[in-house]
Amino acid sequence: RNFGRDSGVVARDFHINGGHAEPGFTSTCSASGSAGPASYHLPGASTTDYASIPNYYFPPGAFTVEGFIKVAPGNADKYWFSYASGSNDNCILVKSTVVTYGVWVHFAMTVGPAPGYGMVYFINGTVSSAPSYSRAWCGGQGGTLVLGQEQDSHAGGFDATQAPNIVLDSLRVHPRVLSASELQGIARGGNPSGPLWSAWCFNNP
Repeated sequence: RNFGRDSGVVARDFHINGGHAEPGFTSTCSASGSAGPASYHLPGASTTDYASIPNYYFPPGAFTVEGFIKVAPGNADKYWFSYASGSNDNCILVKSTVVTYGVWVHFAMTVGPAPGYGMVYFINGTVSSAPSYSRAWCGGQGGTLVLGQEQDSHAGGFDATQAPNIVLDSLRVHPRVLSASELQGIARGGNPSGPLWSAWCFNNP
């Protein structure tokens, strides 16, 4: 796979802007169990380091976003995951606040079905309010997904003070809500089960 390439069912590749590859963690990137040999480091404190996908569509109905991240100390309350639609630049916004810093953790957020689209956040398979900013998905489709920056306007309006120093190993979107026990299994190194909507390994730059 190429760096930032989607290996899921609905393939959309990330556009890589800045950042750099470094030796990866041992998480799995797809249901087949293939592991990425590299991870993607966004050093933060700039507006030029990020990855983005324009015109991205999440699964219709409920879904889960999960993967492994490592946030550097001193980078709480910044924003690493941002999805902006044409009508809402904070359609999904996730903070870089985690339970422990400088180590790999498994992050997940589940999004419930319409009409509420309620969101629940997990760190290492345990419910956590730490990374939450958005409490519900706005439901907008075809927006811009950005890693490493917060969008103050659709696909732009970046602020260097909001950009965290973070390493991403893998990121997956599942077209259903994964249970806490499933997320705990993935956090312990298990393979995600069921179909994948999107899966990014961030390997082979």
